Amino acid sequence: MAVLNTFSYEDSVDLINREFDAWKLNPLDNQMKSSGVVKVNTVPMNSGWTRRHKEIPVGELYADDKVEWGLTTKTVVQQGYYKDTTARSFSKGIDITYEMRTLNKVNEIYNAANFIGWVNVRREDLNLAMFLSFGAATSYTNKNGRSVDISTGDGLAIWSAVHTLTGSGTTYRNTVAANPAFSEGALELAEDLFVTNIYTNLGEQVGSTPDTLCTTDNPSLVNTVKRTLQSTADISAPNAGVVNVYQAKYKHVILNKFDMNANGVKDATKKAYWMLCDSKISSFYHDVYSAPEMKYPSSGNNGEDIETLDWTFTTISINDSCVVSWRGMVFSAWDGS
Repeated sequence: MAVLNTFSYEDSVDLINREFDAWKLNPLDNQMKSSGVVKVNTVPMNSGWTRRHKEIPVGELYADDKVEWGLTTKTVVQQGYYKDTTARSFSKGIDITYEMRTLNKVNEIYNAANFIGWVNVRREDLNLAMFLSFGAATSYTNKNGRSVDISTGDGLAIWSAVHTLTGSGTTYRNTVAANPAFSEGALELAEDLFVTNIYTNLGEQVGSTPDTLCTTDNPSLVNTVKRTLQSTADISAPNAGVVNVYQAKYKHVILNKFDMNANGVKDATKKAYWMLCDSKISSFYHDVYSAPEMKYPSSGNNGEDIETLDWTFTTISINDSCVVSWRGMVFSAWDGS
């Protein structure tokens, strides 16, 4: 029976670190961060616990008439909404007992340490997905019982039909009316909101061009989207020559935690959630105060607990997220509500 000697210990830790770095880049565990919808910011070390994200101040879109000898009118400048992130730590640890490392094989100890290799990356992805899954509310209770604020800068839920502006009484919606299931017709309704329901904080109407279509990983929904975006007709078919206007129009992003609850369990009532996005104007921010890292016993002192002789491997990360404005995001709950 092999024991964990100094040489094999150092090799094992090196291998654990390599595996850990690979996990941090796993696209399946970073779907939200790589979607293009989330703006990821790396916060420099020793620069504080909070970050404020603000909408850019806006002026009026159009010039006014000026008569000869007349005064030039001054533009109105309007401040927008803001939201703060506050550094929050997430961690997990595992103890390797004296008996395990004395009696077990090296690879068994390596496997035990690997139990915690992926947990921080997946928790980060789950936390980001909860902004979408619970987007009809202003907060949710996370897996550890903590209430998490996911409201936008106007204090409303992310998905709302009455979002407000700071300098106008105009309201706008980013939910498709009647929450239809995905179809070509429903997609056109979402597209229309990008034309008619985006305003500056002064209430002036502006346009936006969506580029990303996000869905859950529900097979029926995914296949319907793929048929819509990719279907073509054979040149000998009755409808030959008909152009698919949606072909290559949108990037389809499949988010496997879009329809999960805070414990990472699928919620059947959310299985066909979908949203159309303009990633260029998204204000969904994710601040990384400290990237996931592995803390392990060092060779020599082995990080032993003097009383139990346990070695402890620990992973930790620090991050937080916020949504300032939900311009550029249009959502449907698919249930017809």
